[in-house]
Amino acid sequence: MSRYINFHNDKGIVLLKVILVLLIMMVVLTSLISMTVTESKIASNDKHAAQAFYLAEAGIWLAVDYLYLNDTFKGELLLQSGFSHPQILGEGQINSILISVVEEGPPKNVKVRSEGEVREVKKAVEVILEITSPTAIRFLNWKQVR
Repeated sequence: MSRYINFHNDKGIVLLKVILVLLIMMVVLTSLISMTVTESKIASNDKHAAQAFYLAEAGIWLAVDYLYLNDTFKGELLLQSGFSHPQILGEGQINSILISVVEEGPPKNVKVRSEGEVREVKKAVEVILEITSPTAIRFLNWKQVR
C-alpha cells in the first residue's frame, strides 16, 4: 500500500481558488462603492445646508434694507408687494422673513427671523436689531436657530 497521495489530479482546486478570490474582490469593491455613495450624499447635504444658511442670511439683509425705508413695519416681509413668496434665488429659496417688535420706544428693538431652503434642507437665522432712527440700525444678537 502506498503512503503518498497523488496531487497531480487537482485541476478543480484552482478553479475554486479563483472563484473565491473573485468573490472576495467583489465584496471589497461593493463596500467601497457603498462608502463612496454615502460620502457623496453627506457632502451634498452639507453643501445644501450651507446654501440654505446663506439664503436665510440674505433674507436678514433684505429685511434690514426694507427697515431702512420703513422702520415701523412688522409682519411677513415676503407678503409685501415687490416680493415673491417664496423668494427664489438660484437652487434654493427664502421661505419667510418675519419681522416683529421686541421692545417699543427709543431705541426700538426688532426681531427678524429668516428661513432659507435648498432641496428640502432648511436653515433659519434670527437677529435682534436696535433701531434708533430710520438710518441707524445696529445688530444686537445674531444666531442660527435651525
